[in-house]
Amino acid sequence: HPYSPSSLQSREFCPHYTGREGSTNAAAEAGTRQHAISETGEDDPHVDDEQYMAVTQCLTMYADVKAKFHTDDAPVSEYTEEYLPIDDEKITVKGKVWEGTSAGYFDRTFVTHDGKHCEAFDWKFGVWPVEPTKNNRQAEAYVLGLFRRFPTVDTVTFNIGQPQVSPELDSFSWHRSSIPALLTRARAIVHRAIVAERDPTYAKAKPSTGICLFCGNIGKCPKD
Repeated sequence: HPYSPSSLQSREFCPHYTGREGSTNAAAEAGTRQHAISETGEDDPHVDDEQYMAVTQCLTMYADVKAKFHTDDAPVSEYTEEYLPIDDEKITVKGKVWEGTSAGYFDRTFVTHDGKHCEAFDWKFGVWPVEPTKNNRQAEAYVLGLFRRFPTVDTVTFNIGQPQVSPELDSFSWHRSSIPALLTRARAIVHRAIVAERDPTYAKAKPSTGICLFCGNIGKCPKD
């Protein structure tokens, strides 16, 4: 999705932020492989021991949370890598229609046996700390998508695992009553970005090392 959940934090800070299409690096490729291992459990000869340990740490954290809710008599329902639009809107970019104002793939989630509670997980294998979950726009977008995907769920706890940063999950919970506020914010971020793409003079660009390093506007930024 051109306005994926992972871009929302940067777009909120600077509406002129845009992704770097087609670019990659060793860290990004390693992270992709680590995510694949966490989903399939299959070995990858390109992943070293330290990277494997990070995956193992994330899966252990997941298992520890699951153990609090799963029993033989009341098993949880598990899901991986589903595409989650945050709403029923359509976004058209360069002639292509995308489902949802924003949409993306979560890493892993489970729903309790009674269908009322969801625990969702996103793994970050890099060394850059991400925004805390309670203020993380990517997490909020996935939470919106999960409420939409599972209409019986009342609460979603989102857990971010950063094994290179912390041995603990960073977690925060949202109730279904939070949907209007979360949806308003996500839509506002995306629509400001759309306007900024059409009109470079709209709003000031806000340079920041942590954001500019990953922005596709490097060298052509409309900042003052």
